[in-house]
Amino acid sequence: MKYIRIFVSLLFCCSTAAAQDQTPKLCADMPVYSLLDFWVGEWDVYSGEEKVGENRIHKILNGCAVMEHWTAADGGEGKSLFYVDAEGV
Repeated sequence: MKYIRIFVSLLFCCSTAAAQDQTPKLCADMPVYSLLDFWVGEWDVYSGEEKVGENRIHKILNGCAVMEHWTAADGGEGKSLFYVDAEGV
């Protein structure tokens, strides 16, 4: 449930900013939100020489967050949402 609350809070934050200003600043335009850019892309994941899965990472919510899509070699799946707490940096 913690992840759902974070996601809902992030959506509320972004929608509130948009309501106040017709031209909201995009997170992509603020350098602090590029801290997770190193992870963006498609990755084969290995444990030693054995491929254990694939990871696809992309930016969402106007660059405010990063979404991870994990697929394990056995077919299992998972998703995660990450964002930078700009006030804490």
